[in-house]
Amino acid sequence: MILDFGYERKSLADLANFLVRNHVDILVDVRANPVYVRKFRKQELESLCKRMGIKYMWIKELGNPFRHFKNWHGRYERYLKTSEVARMKIRELQGLILQGKTICLLCYEKNPDSCHRSLIKREVLRLDPSPF
Repeated sequence: MILDFGYERKSLADLANFLVRNHVDILVDVRANPVYVRKFRKQELESLCKRMGIKYMWIKELGNPFRHFKNWHGRYERYLKTSEVARMKIRELQGLILQGKTICLLCYEKNPDSCHRSLIKREVLRLDPSPF
């Protein structure tokens, strides 16, 4: 199963409750740079997940390098479909789901449609599992 969480106007406690409530096995951080937001820095998330018995993964390659462009959506969609590294990371996520893991994509935007994590989620669910 694949879920997503946008931490805009949320606390670490909100995230922790979401992860527990949804029985998440792996928190997948898909931000390009997870060090700037004080409460949601990589180190804080790693620590939280460790205390909760949840694996934390930061996948830099799925960060959105186009977020500052008006047409970021189309550019990022093309990136997911054409970048071999992005395809490999998408397949890695799909493999975790096929193993029965519940994963949660993490990024900032509250509304997933305003965030690249919705495109990642769609690609993970769409991709043909035959390479496994």
